[in-house]
Amino acid sequence: MRVIYQHQGDVKAYLDFAQGTGLTAEDCLVLAEMLMAQDKPEAAYGLARLKREILMKLGRGREALDGAWANYREHPSKFSYDELMKYVPEAERAVWHAKALEAATEGDLHSVILSCSSRPRRLTNSSSAFARPPIEIWRH
Repeated sequence: MRVIYQHQGDVKAYLDFAQGTGLTAEDCLVLAEMLMAQDKPEAAYGLARLKREILMKLGRGREALDGAWANYREHPSKFSYDELMKYVPEAERAVWHAKALEAATEGDLHSVILSCSSRPRRLTNSSSAFARPPIEIWRH
């Protein structure tokens, strides 16, 4: 029945059936695609995001990251960057930040600026981080 409702584009019938038999992460993706086809991107985005959260809870973080990356590549923005970084392991954040900037440069300047401004700046506790070289005054 899922395939029939999906083919017909009947979101309500698909959702009712899926809820009755057990809604899966795959159902969320199918519903998101159906809503996108009906030009309802806000609802589709919510379902795609829900799917990533479910995947994380199921221990399938890499799939969630892949979905967030695909979304960022399609729509680079501060919001999709923030969503992407939720799924990036801490040790890989610098690498993914660089990938995101590279992907954003393929888009518009506005996306690049927003992505750059999203990255938190880190300060060290060392006082040497604030030290300046001595100023030399030349007298003639």
